[in-house]
Amino acid sequence: MEELGKESLKLILSNQVQTTFDRKLNVADQKEQGSIRRAENSNNSSSNVSFLYTSTCSTTNVMRVQESTSSLYTARTLMKANRTSDAWEHLRSLFSMQGMNGYMPKYIFWNTNSEEENISNEIFYNGTSIPRYDSFVDTSLMPTNYQPCPKTSKEEVQLESKDSSSCLDFSGNNLHIDEMDISSSGRLSALPIHSTVLLEMFYLSNQTNDDLLHLHWYFERIYKMHNYWMEHVMKFCSENLYSKRYDGMRKPCYNIIHPFESLVPMSSPQWNDALSYINDIIEERGWKPSRHINISGFNLDEYTRDDSSYEAMVYLMECQTNATIARASDSNSTQRKTKGNFENMLLEHCPFAMLDISHLAVLSKSHKDLNAIAWILHESHSRNAPTKTQLLMIENWIDLTSDMLARLIWDDNSSFSSKNLQFTASGGNNASKYHYNYTGESISIYGHNAADLLIGNERLDNDNFNDNVLLPILDRKANYSFNCESHPFILPSFSCSNANENTSIFVEPIMNYWLAAGLRRNDAYGLATYIEDMTLKLFCSSTNSTYSALPATSFFPSLSCGDVQFADRFDSRSGVPLSSELCSQSNVLSASVLYNLAIQDKPFSYHASPPIQRAWVVVLLTVEIILALSIGLSCLLMSLNLMRKANQDANEDGENADLLEGEENGAVIENEDILSEHSSGDNSDQYQTFMQSFMRNFMSPS
Repeated sequence: MEELGKESLKLILSNQVQTTFDRKLNVADQKEQGSIRRAENSNNSSSNVSFLYTSTCSTTNVMRVQESTSSLYTARTLMKANRTSDAWEHLRSLFSMQGMNGYMPKYIFWNTNSEEENISNEIFYNGTSIPRYDSFVDTSLMPTNYQPCPKTSKEEVQLESKDSSSCLDFSGNNLHIDEMDISSSGRLSALPIHSTVLLEMFYLSNQTNDDLLHLHWYFERIYKMHNYWMEHVMKFCSENLYSKRYDGMRKPCYNIIHPFESLVPMSSPQWNDALSYINDIIEERGWKPSRHINISGFNLDEYTRDDSSYEAMVYLMECQTNATIARASDSNSTQRKTKGNFENMLLEHCPFAMLDISHLAVLSKSHKDLNAIAWILHESHSRNAPTKTQLLMIENWIDLTSDMLARLIWDDNSSFSSKNLQFTASGGNNASKYHYNYTGESISIYGHNAADLLIGNERLDNDNFNDNVLLPILDRKANYSFNCESHPFILPSFSCSNANENTSIFVEPIMNYWLAAGLRRNDAYGLATYIEDMTLKLFCSSTNSTYSALPATSFFPSLSCGDVQFADRFDSRSGVPLSSELCSQSNVLSASVLYNLAIQDKPFSYHASPPIQRAWVVVLLTVEIILALSIGLSCLLMSLNLMRKANQDANEDGENADLLEGEENGAVIENEDILSEHSSGDNSDQYQTFMQSFMRNFMSPS
């Protein structure tokens, strides 16, 4: 398997692009950016800012395009390959275009004014499904809080209550994105899977202090993105979920406003149903695209053969661009920027929105992984650990999205289903004045029963999981089965009953990768392993084996690999790449999937280190020992000094005592001499008289 991993990494590295911007900074900017040397004798100084990213495929016309999901899994692969610095740099470039409110675009376009880029009459890059950069509104025309670092005064930032830290990179330097030749995909948003990939990247890293700092920095950015989704885009979902109001009284609950934001393949018949109202508008208005819809550049199987759905997607893209430009030029734009809801304004003019089940499942899983990151930071004893408010908010998001997914189960058909929002027109016959009102929602007749696998819940009801997820996938007699007859390769991206003769059923490696991971989280290891092995077989052609030593898998003991095929879609009947276009067959996201399937992840775990590093522990212990020895030595010296002084005092006291005793003895002797002198005469006469009297009495007879 290592050879497959090497081939995958080789393709990824060959598509890496490092772009450098030369900017002119004035003195004020130089003071603000501490890492930039201030010019001493000039008012201006040049500064180079570099970004590293990986293009989506190997064709030169998209080498300046960075796609969000592809970039995230490229970063994961690089981290796993021990290219830590490059991995973090990929995230740095991706988050450079994050809006102040947390919004993340699906595409970033680098150096759009270069000589290689020219004005085209086509909407998509030739041979790809990627819209050209000029299909979207310029970033400067987006609402202020959707811009990464808008040209705005501090008063405006405070008025909108936005955090100006979004203008800074990981090192705290202001990137001045507004001065660079970078643009994004307008309001076409990225799949919110960032926290899931970030958590796995940290587990795969060496978990150094630098990795922990990156984890905290991106946690704050991703938390802001989740707050944007839950408190801004989906802010009415909680009210709708627990309210008993009728549809006409409810406010819209949705998570995508364009089909390109969904995981559902563009060839799915779901879009015929979901875009029917847009098709009616196109027919009523007689709309024609402003530029050529270069469908000839695609394999027709990539999108539905019914061109009306494809045109509806392009119509929505143009409609949202025009509505954004009109909003920016509105005389009341300042008031609307601060008070209006940008998404609701777009829906008034471009009436399409869905509560997409696959998107919701990814967001729900991301909430759980964001919570796991928060607790890692909490246990790491970081001074910047997440606040209690943040932890409680994330838990509320988890509960809400889990309840929403539970309500979207379609019990009669054992399937999860999306909801299509419904609108009605209001306001005149003039097409430019058309406005649309939300009137309700309808259950999509096309279900996706794989959504629960993306959630990653610990299943509480084993029977419910088997009945609603596993059996519909495997049982060919079940409605919405994913185990289609005469289709040996699983899992197709939509169910067998949704297919028709004019639509090719195909397998997407990234979906199989997600589904296998979800099955493992739900203890369905056998099916997970089978899907992984089947995906590996798709990547390997049936030609003569180049890697004869390639280990066999559990389900394919004779698996060998010839030319590795990095296709983004494979035909579920034949197993061959669905498209012959170079971009489709050199897909970087598929290369990341193959690398992560071929090279096993190390066990995901994190053990919090002590509040201080071992080196600092040694330093502190050494300092404490030195202090203790110093104190002990000081006490010893003090004791010796006291003892010496005590001895000196004792000796002095002895000498004084001898002197006093000598003086006293001299005084006694002197007194005795005086007494004896005094008593020498009188006492002797008395003594003689006494003795004479005693002898007379003693000698006389009784």
